[in-house]
Amino acid sequence: MAAALTILADTDCRRRVAVMGDMGELGKYAEAEHAGIVELLQQLGIGEVYLVGKLFSEAGRGIYPAFADAAALNEYLLPIIEETPPPSTKGKYIRIKYVTQLASPTPSFAFFVNLPQYIKEGYRRFLENKIRERWDFEGVPIQIFFRQK
Repeated sequence: MAAALTILADTDCRRRVAVMGDMGELGKYAEAEHAGIVELLQQLGIGEVYLVGKLFSEAGRGIYPAFADAAALNEYLLPIIEETPPPSTKGKYIRIKYVTQLASPTPSFAFFVNLPQYIKEGYRRFLENKIRERWDFEGVPIQIFFRQK
C-alpha cells in the first residue's frame, strides 16, 4: 500500500485522489496499519483522500472525509429526508428508501426512490449540500443518482 501511495504522490498530474477501503485481512495488526497509512497520506500530501470503512473512519477521524458504512450514511441522511421530504409532483408522493455510496473516484451516492423521475434539481442540490455540510466535501464534485427501488 505504501509503495502505491508513494507512486501516486510522485506522479506528475493536476489532481491526485486516493479512495481507501478497510483492509480487514490484516487481523490484529489492522488498527495500527490503518493509522500508519493515514499518517503516510498526510506526509505525502495527496490532494484528495476518501476513507471508507470502520477502521479507516476511526484512523482518519477529523483528518479526511470518512464513511463508516452505508448504515452511517443512512443514519445521518434519512432523518433529514423525513424532516424535509421531496415535494410531491402531480399528486404523487416521493419516498426515499435508502442511500448508498458508490465505488467511484469521486464521491457518488445512489438514492433509492419510489419515483426517481419526479425528483427536482432543487432537492438534489439540497441533499448535496447536506452531504457537503456533514463530510466536508467543499470544492469536491459530488454525483447524486436517483434509482428506482
